Amino acid sequence: MSDDFENVALANKKLAENDMDGAMSHYHAILKNNKKHVKLYLTNFDLFCRNKITKKNFSFMKTIAEFYLADNFIYHQLAFPQGLKLTNFYKNFKIKKKN
Repeated sequence: MSDDFENVALANKKLAENDMDGAMSHYHAILKNNKKHVKLYLTNFDLFCRNKITKKNFSFMKTIAEFYLADNFIYHQLAFPQGLKLTNFYKNFKIKKKN
């Protein structure tokens, strides 16, 4: 339980520093074991929807997407634009668009 408080404190600190990846990582560490904390669940989902996908965070964002898309608690259409960017379809679309 004290690990949860420590992760929340670290996540809030990262969020204050505009480090969305760091905040999401700490929130996700809590949510992997306890999905019942609705405020953290929705906060992390909101961060997922607003965060920019980069080469650096691609794998992590894919893990987060799978975590939320496997659950029926959220509205999947809100995560669809971000989830689409994590697919091969989007990668191929970007390559085709460049040519």
